[in-house]
Amino acid sequence: MGARAYTLIEDHLTDITGAVVEIGSERNEGSTTFLHKICTENDIKFYTVDFNELQYLNAKKITNGNAYNMTGEHFFEHIFPSHNEKVSFAYLDNFDLVTHDGRNWDRRKSLYHKHGLNMFGHNNDSKQAHLTQAMCVEKFSADKCFVLIDDTWIDNTSNVIMGKGAYAVGFLLESEFKLLNCIFKGNEVEGLKNGYAFLGRTL
Repeated sequence: MGARAYTLIEDHLTDITGAVVEIGSERNEGSTTFLHKICTENDIKFYTVDFNELQYLNAKKITNGNAYNMTGEHFFEHIFPSHNEKVSFAYLDNFDLVTHDGRNWDRRKSLYHKHGLNMFGHNNDSKQAHLTQAMCVEKFSADKCFVLIDDTWIDNTSNVIMGKGAYAVGFLLESEFKLLNCIFKGNEVEGLKNGYAFLGRTL
């Protein structure tokens, strides 16, 4: 992941007029803890969502109950509309990529299939999930809205956007968002360690 890229929210607090939504609760890197703290201090509504029960239970403790055990798509379709709110900042970091070394493949495949999500050894499903979530964010976006997508980079050979945000970045750019931070350029190992895409729109 991009080194604590979620802290970028600090540079845009004056533009946050709606909710902050995290899809993919923290796994010991501190994102949920940080976002919950900064939202609490600034009277901003915060939601964190994860379909892994262990991560959900941890996030529930961190947020004093304001966590949801489901996919991001389900949250935006069935939960978020009932709150009658807009999204000002979304951190999308879920549906992990399968690396070329096959790391944790069996564990991940079993978990995703349990929730009805396909994972066949390639990453189109991860890219599609982040695209769908980006479309949901755009649908509910405040006039000023920021989207941070982790594990996204430009391949240093093909110059093609890779990783979780491969599909979502293009959609957001077509929806009047602008790339605020340069995406890391490198190979898969470097991209997974340092890559992220941060986009914003001000209407």
